[in-house]
Amino acid sequence: MKKEQLPEAIRAYHTTRDRYRGTPAEAKFLPEMMLRGGICYQRSGLSLEAYLLFFELGEKFPQFKDAPGALGGAVEEGCKVWLATKAPWAEQLAQQALDKLQQEHPDSPTTAGAHKGFLQAQQR
Repeated sequence: MKKEQLPEAIRAYHTTRDRYRGTPAEAKFLPEMMLRGGICYQRSGLSLEAYLLFFELGEKFPQFKDAPGALGGAVEEGCKVWLATKAPWAEQLAQQALDKLQQEHPDSPTTAGAHKGFLQAQQR
């Protein structure tokens, strides 16, 4: 997707999510919609928004095939917010995502990479 298409993709995500909220289709399509929405936020440089979607996806749908990647993305985006703000709350966001990833997917290669990224952020 081209960068200039990202704002429209984010609007489409919200429109679609609102349309299917509370319907049987929501449970079927929500994990994939959340993943795609998080990726759009990530590519737009909106790290906090990306973190929120990725973390919510990993928390609500731990059995979704891309849940480890979503939680890994939450760690990455949380670390970006933390490094940009130097705020303790942002460190807690990244730590929370890492803890959830380690709890739900301890053997995933994503978990090891996210842990390494978190440690690197701590050293900066």
